[in-house]
Amino acid sequence: MRIAWAVAIVMVFTPALSRANEAAYAQAFATLQKTYTPYDMDAATAKTAEEKRFLSLLFLEVARAATLRVKLQEAMEQGRNVTDWESAYAQILHAMRSLQPPENLRAVQTLIVKVVEKHEQIFLTWRSEGWKKLDVEDTRVGETHHQLLAAYTMLIGIYPQDKNQRVFYDHLCTLDFI
Repeated sequence: MRIAWAVAIVMVFTPALSRANEAAYAQAFATLQKTYTPYDMDAATAKTAEEKRFLSLLFLEVARAATLRVKLQEAMEQGRNVTDWESAYAQILHAMRSLQPPENLRAVQTLIVKVVEKHEQIFLTWRSEGWKKLDVEDTRVGETHHQLLAAYTMLIGIYPQDKNQRVFYDHLCTLDFI
């Protein structure tokens, strides 16, 4: 039921927000040398409409998380302060956790949520250290890398012929600090 409400809300607000959000997502993805492409429900090989809706909404939240990551890293590199990022992470994580995944996608959702939680922790650490340069030796960076690889491997295993495989790859790569 939650997923139906989430889809309804997204569909109501999508026309007004879609172009601006998609432009922001595309810019963030390009900064990370990836291509933003929304999950294509029509091209998906997912067996059920529930799976397609879930993946569409999950990857929308991944795009939001990637855009926030880029915004924060750019601000950090330029010595600017960003004040609204903690509430933005809270909104993204709430949206991700609120999704009701089909059983076969539960582990994928869990891994991606853990990655975004670690992103928030990493940025909290950076803020407390005066926004120093990214420490790729931070164990959380390596952990998120492995969690993203695991999520991607699961998705490719579940949907070996899906035309959205590039969407899976590009979206998950935008969350990888390595």
